[in-house]
Amino acid sequence: MQTLEWLQQRQRQLQANRHRTLCILQGDARAAWRLIQPICEQHKTLILVPVFDDADSAWHFADHSNLKHQLGSEYQHAVLDLNHGIHANSLGIISGLLQAGGILFVIAPPDWPEIANPLDQRFLNSPVQPHDCEPWFYRQLANVWQEQAIWLTQSDTKWQIKNTLDFSASEQAQQEHFSNGAATTEQNRAISKILKVAFGHSKRPLVLSADRGRGKSAALGLAAVQALLQGKQHIAISASLPEQTRSAFSVAQQWLQNSDDTEHLNIQKNQISFKYQNETKLLKFYAPDALLLNKIDCDLLLIDEAAQIPTPLLTSLLQNYHRTVFSTTLHGYEGSGRGFELRFTKTLNQLTPDWKRLHLKQPLRWNANDPLEQAINHSLLLDAENRITDEQPNLNEIEIRALKGAERMAYLPQLFALLVKAHYQTSPNDLQQLLNAPNQLLVALYQEQVVGVLLSQSEGGLRPEWLAENPNIHGHLVPQLLNRQYAYKDALSLQSWRLMRIAIEPEWQNVGIGSQLIKAWQDSARSQQIDFISSSFGASNDLIRFWLRQNMQPLHLGCKRDKASGSYNLVVYQALNNNTESLQQVAQQFYQQLPYLLSDELKQLPNDQLALIQQAKPQSLELIRDEDCLKITRQYLNLQRPFTTSGIFISQLWLSHCEMQLSEGVQNLLNDKLLKKMDWQELAKSYDLTGKKQAEQAFREHLKQLCQALEK
Repeated sequence: MQTLEWLQQRQRQLQANRHRTLCILQGDARAAWRLIQPICEQHKTLILVPVFDDADSAWHFADHSNLKHQLGSEYQHAVLDLNHGIHANSLGIISGLLQAGGILFVIAPPDWPEIANPLDQRFLNSPVQPHDCEPWFYRQLANVWQEQAIWLTQSDTKWQIKNTLDFSASEQAQQEHFSNGAATTEQNRAISKILKVAFGHSKRPLVLSADRGRGKSAALGLAAVQALLQGKQHIAISASLPEQTRSAFSVAQQWLQNSDDTEHLNIQKNQISFKYQNETKLLKFYAPDALLLNKIDCDLLLIDEAAQIPTPLLTSLLQNYHRTVFSTTLHGYEGSGRGFELRFTKTLNQLTPDWKRLHLKQPLRWNANDPLEQAINHSLLLDAENRITDEQPNLNEIEIRALKGAERMAYLPQLFALLVKAHYQTSPNDLQQLLNAPNQLLVALYQEQVVGVLLSQSEGGLRPEWLAENPNIHGHLVPQLLNRQYAYKDALSLQSWRLMRIAIEPEWQNVGIGSQLIKAWQDSARSQQIDFISSSFGASNDLIRFWLRQNMQPLHLGCKRDKASGSYNLVVYQALNNNTESLQQVAQQFYQQLPYLLSDELKQLPNDQLALIQQAKPQSLELIRDEDCLKITRQYLNLQRPFTTSGIFISQLWLSHCEMQLSEGVQNLLNDKLLKKMDWQELAKSYDLTGKKQAEQAFREHLKQLCQALEK
């Protein structure tokens, strides 16, 4: 039997079973494409990164950067070419887009998995390149897929079956039909519970969870329609991306189009309106932040993929909207649903103790025991669990160990499961970074069980001659921040470590395991003669207290709230030798600038966080010297640092020399910005300028006149 005929027979079996599968084609990419082209061209197929320039333009193409926008779409097949590399998140997304009977074709080079992944570059600090890293992520995929995928290898011009799967007939799921549009008993139960949120007591939200393909989003759309038909007027639906609500809108539209009782059905992008019993009904999408900026008068709020929305934002929505359903995927491309549930449960218990939970298990879009779902979940560890004993550990029995290479792989399921629990935005890409990026991994083990993990990355250490030849630097988060914000270029040359993640088993927190990990990390840094260590995180009271207890000091506070945490980002550091005297000057400048920012861009900083940051202020805060003010002002004028870290010094310079004979226009503008502390928009309005950019440009030109006058 020819290979193509064999594949077509497998596809027919998949369709009969309502299953999907993964098929690896290891060999020449053009030969692989020629083999599967007859299968793909007969169906709606998604091509991730065009396989060849001459591929049929009528097919659907996407790349890794815009793949999220395919959410809610469905395809029969998909093709992924590993010659172009892969993001782990993309694997998860694609698997959720395929219909029952579909095949995910993965084209792999002959020497895969022992090759570099070019898309690892996003995780690497210059000058490290993907070929400098061992391909542990590819090895993880291959290790799972050799048992859970069809695998064909090319030999000369023929394809050999290296591995196949059992395609025996599966037990067919009974498709049910309910008057509300539900297709499964669980879906029907979900719709009933959503309606109870809409019509029952307020402040009793529902958390609806499921793996992909269980009809969770469809249940939201069907429940929205039923709520409108039963008396509600306006239902809001939200998600981090509009595309994530596509399925909900699609099933709502389909149900309404088949109904004889509704009139004037009006379908627009991200909203549906119709008339029922002479009343206008509306289902409309709203972005999460828009729901808070403009309080929407809605009868019910449905939030899909809630795990991707920052917890502080979800908390605000919970407080402002008293009939809310939070829907989340547990094992999906974002891989964060379990962590979301663990953390948001605490908020729900505190604010709405009568909240309810429902988990959907029965697949809808494909049958149970789907081979593709199993291959993706196992390879990306979306179903990994960290099972530990209930007893509290004796800290003297905790072993701190650095894991590398194969030993890291041995503990991988436990490690990743713990990271998912601890950080609500942990995604498959984090698994890829954990395995492939050069980083230091410390674990806390109790009887060979992972109870804590610390992940850090080396930064800086760049030679001056390399910096001179390579102005575009990738990565090095804290050194680059110090260079951009404080004109502290030496930070790029100093050797530093930045802590990226620390996670402790939730039941075993607050007993000292985190402090043990930090101390081991600090001791290791000193032994390797690292100049300083740092961490950057969304500031909260607990985290600030924790880091101050570890003898880490505040170094910089961002003026914009972090999109992930909804908090201001705080950078803390600890100097480990005498090479960092100028770094301590940066800390001085941060505290000198802080009062100015508190009257401007940090007005919303919580007072309890400010009090904690102030407690760590250097004991002897230096007076602002005139020569420092002039130096920093010149750095600002030369675009070496922004106004947010320069304002107090520029203001001090102007206060010291405001008696100078400058034109009235120059004096007025400098007074308005530096003494009256007008923001850029106010300044633009006062001087008939078009916006912030033009206002700051005018301010720089006037400030130059002051500096020129001082130099005479």
